[in-house]
Amino acid sequence: MLLGLGLEFIVDPADIDEGVHPSEAPLAYVRRVASSKATTVAARHLSSVVLAADTTIDLDGAVLAKPADTTDTGRWTQANSCIAGCGSPIGDTSPSATKFPSCGASPN
Repeated sequence: MLLGLGLEFIVDPADIDEGVHPSEAPLAYVRRVASSKATTVAARHLSSVVLAADTTIDLDGAVLAKPADTTDTGRWTQANSCIAGCGSPIGDTSPSATKFPSCGASPN
């Protein structure tokens, strides 16, 4: 997308702890992780504009963050299939974002 706008950029992974805190709501998790990524990378590129993001699935209020293993990858795949089947937008982290049914997927 950035290339399509004619923007030059570099990719600089933040390498931060992306663990979910106990009882952390999905929106709070995404905001915390994206902010931490931006802060970490901005410290290395003081004269640059930094764009940071995080991809997380809100599965009935449970956070499905970056897959840690094969089991997590299966949950991601199943949850993404359910979301795609709903025909609803993906990536809206606003408080009014659509909540998707679990479609039989389990966050545990």
